[in-house]
Amino acid sequence: SLIWMLYDKSKRFVASGSSGDRGTTKLAKGDYTLKFHIRNHVLKDLKKLKEMPVNLDLKLSKPVSLKFHTDPDNVLTGGGGFRSGTLAKGGQRRIYIERPSSLPSEAAAGDLLIGSITYGQGNSNLLGPGKTPDGFPLSMRVPPAKAAKAKPNVGGSKKKEEKSEAEKLAEAIRDLKIAHLAKLHDDKKAEDFDRLAKEILDANPNHLPVLVQQLKRLDGEANRKKHLDKVIAGADTVIAQIDTETLAKHYGVKLKPDDEEAKAERAKLDKKLNTLTDALYRKGRALGYLDTQLREGENADSDETKKRLEEIEKQFEDNFAELQKWAATAEDKFVLLHIRRENRQGRTATALKLLNEKIGRSQHDRKLQKKRIRLLGELNWDEWKAHEETWQIRRFPAKYQPF
Repeated sequence: SLIWMLYDKSKRFVASGSSGDRGTTKLAKGDYTLKFHIRNHVLKDLKKLKEMPVNLDLKLSKPVSLKFHTDPDNVLTGGGGFRSGTLAKGGQRRIYIERPSSLPSEAAAGDLLIGSITYGQGNSNLLGPGKTPDGFPLSMRVPPAKAAKAKPNVGGSKKKEEKSEAEKLAEAIRDLKIAHLAKLHDDKKAEDFDRLAKEILDANPNHLPVLVQQLKRLDGEANRKKHLDKVIAGADTVIAQIDTETLAKHYGVKLKPDDEEAKAERAKLDKKLNTLTDALYRKGRALGYLDTQLREGENADSDETKKRLEEIEKQFEDNFAELQKWAATAEDKFVLLHIRRENRQGRTATALKLLNEKIGRSQHDRKLQKKRIRLLGELNWDEWKAHEETWQIRRFPAKYQPF
């Protein structure tokens, strides 16, 4: 016997069935876990199923229409078509099906598109539909995507040609070391990270990708609150290396659609802009956490702490204003910092509204739910707070529901 159970990302039960079921389950976009329970008195037969693949039939967001031809050459050229006609009993007629020019975005290479085709035409003067109700099976394997052709690099090509093979090799080795830094963020590998980062920076002072990796390591989710001052300093170091004046000049004019050199320059500056906004966001978050730590600390009422809090308030506002120059802070990537600022400014209800919208887009994020409970408490909405606290048990079960 075979029983299956489906769970969402938060381990909540979604659906179940057995090997004989032919129903469908509608799912929202997201990650799911499918568990099978199979029983058999022969252990070796069960072991064969350990690596059993799963084939899923998914309904396309919209159907794929097909074109039909009477001549195989027209399938390639796209000309001609297929005209309807009447066949005598025992007669034959060839039909050639053209491959769809565009495939659904959810279909990946290797997937099998399954559909149906009918040959008869309904006739109201006859009993019955006049054709096979479900049609005849039709399928097509999705081919690999075409390899993108590399566009000739008009801008900067001369500069690249000027580099010697030794310089190219040195840059490749440097980039490989930087890529390896991303794998050394764990605390147990701190010495290896610092040694490799120092080695790269000694040869390439203030190299931005290394400074970014240092910031990301300091701002790791597990330990960021232990050294918030270092996170702020690391973000300032990254921000200082970016020429904001050049960014402002470049984004102040529209890009010419046919200017390949300008497009290449835009792609390069887009990376710097993303680095800048990311550093500003991380700095703002660290300042917010530091503010909370000081307000809830043992020396919260001391003159020194009050003075420090005033400094942090100014830093936070200046940093947020700078981020607003380069990004829409209500966007999903930065909205948590926007929510924090709304709350700091006394607009707690607005902060809650934005947070509810964020939760609607990230329903399986437990931390967001905790933030909502905290905001409800600050608004003194005690009944809603108690309601949300109770629902956390249902939203985030500790274990999968057993078979």
